[in-house]
Amino acid sequence: MEDGLLLQGKREEKGVTGRVLGEEVKRLVCIAGPMVAVTLSQYLLQVISVMMVGHLGELSLSSTAIGMSLCNVTGFSVIMGMASALETLCGQAYGAHQYKKLGTQTYTATLSIYIVSIPIAIMWTYMGKILIHIGQDQVISREAGKFTRSLVPALFAYATLQPLVRFFQMQSMVLPMLISSCASVCIHVPLCWVLVFKSGLGNLGVALAVAVSMWLNVIFLVSYMKFSTSCEKTRVPISMEILHGIGEFFRFAIPAAVMLCLEWWSFELLILLSGLLPNPKLETSVLSVWYPSLDEEQLGPELTTLNTILTLQAIPYGLGAGARCVTKSYHLILSMTVLYLFVFSINCSDLRVAKLQNILSYGVRRLSNVEIKFNFFSTRVSNELGAGNPQGARVAVYAVMLLAVTETTIVSTSLFASRRVFGFIFSNEKEVVDYVTTMAPLLCLSVIADTLNAALTGIARGCGWQHIGAYVNLAAFYLCGIPVAATLGFWVQLRGMGLWIGILAGASTEIVLLSLVTCCTSWEKQAIKARERLFKGKSSSDNVALMI
Repeated sequence: MEDGLLLQGKREEKGVTGRVLGEEVKRLVCIAGPMVAVTLSQYLLQVISVMMVGHLGELSLSSTAIGMSLCNVTGFSVIMGMASALETLCGQAYGAHQYKKLGTQTYTATLSIYIVSIPIAIMWTYMGKILIHIGQDQVISREAGKFTRSLVPALFAYATLQPLVRFFQMQSMVLPMLISSCASVCIHVPLCWVLVFKSGLGNLGVALAVAVSMWLNVIFLVSYMKFSTSCEKTRVPISMEILHGIGEFFRFAIPAAVMLCLEWWSFELLILLSGLLPNPKLETSVLSVWYPSLDEEQLGPELTTLNTILTLQAIPYGLGAGARCVTKSYHLILSMTVLYLFVFSINCSDLRVAKLQNILSYGVRRLSNVEIKFNFFSTRVSNELGAGNPQGARVAVYAVMLLAVTETTIVSTSLFASRRVFGFIFSNEKEVVDYVTTMAPLLCLSVIADTLNAALTGIARGCGWQHIGAYVNLAAFYLCGIPVAATLGFWVQLRGMGLWIGILAGASTEIVLLSLVTCCTSWEKQAIKARERLFKGKSSSDNVALMI
């Protein structure tokens, strides 16, 4: 598989032929199958937990919702962003046949993320006091603090798991991830049930079950890494050498985390803005048809307004995270997080249990509606650049964009063609159905923008452009998207549609900027740059010779 992933023997070709492009597309598609199961397993670990908490009382459910949202925002998002630096470091090292560097860089990343996790763990330990200090309900805050303290072991499990996942992703070794993720879910179900309902721990049992399941996943992947012959080339002993790469890792990890968190928090801000909108019944009904389980009488009209934004989030994160090698459950976690944050912002203690249970059931229904994307694009780009194969990287980029365009064409065309009947699936009200027909073109534009956006973001990660991506996201979402959304939503009185257009404006800006960067890229220079970093001490001429 290792040699098969690199376009060996194609370097002499000057142009991108249909045969070469077809081989690359086939190579990408063949990896997708096992990743579907991995993705569903990752989703289920989160969904099962919140489903079980939903059967507890209002206090447990509210405190768990707040605790999970704060942990996602303050901890897991940072770790996920930092670990994505390995998509550049490990991916290019694998392409350059510097196999030992994969193991060393994985250890370096784990140590570095552990260092960052220590202050996060301290913050989680005192989260209850922090919430009380900022004026939140004392009872809920204390319970949320207990939950975040119980989730600290999961933080370090996640800090270990994410680098390991990147280690296997960059080698396109999907089988161990498939087995470990499925096994962890199978164990998580009875374990979570016992800890929540039989041990008397309540919602704290969810935190412990998540931690145990994550650590079991880690143990399996570490064991596979240590004993499997497939990892023989990349397996290295732990040594002082891992300390030498900390600086290089942070040079990629910090902008990678900033890049991810900037986009994450832009949606958070829009969700909070949506809570300030008026709540006309027609608008909330139309926006809720994309997720019919969220009834406005049960959840409240403001919360129902959020569904359009959350629908769009599933598209970019499915493919955007996907340009890495495996589909992420990130967009599900994100959607649950922003819902929790919104609930928190309007005071959970005033919500009925039915409302919170429906919020959690939203995640379950989202699992059945989410799109599985081809989420391994940055692996191909980084592998080819590391191999000193600019033509292979160029072919990978063309294949990525071809798949993205094909996917978005199918989805958007289907949505547009069914726009006049789609509303009847969820409502018999003619006024609502007619308005859905009017809004459908906007949804189609969102599908197109977010899919292209995600593909370009994956290419950027494969090339090591995390710092460029951070600047692009800052400009696209904070200088364009959010101001446009606020202006149209409140000043122009477009309300939910205004927020939607603001998201489109931000996504479109990101597409334009990343497209310019990608189109103006010299893949020959990118390949030389990757080789120079990997083979420190060699001259540029040496690297050119290696490429030839």
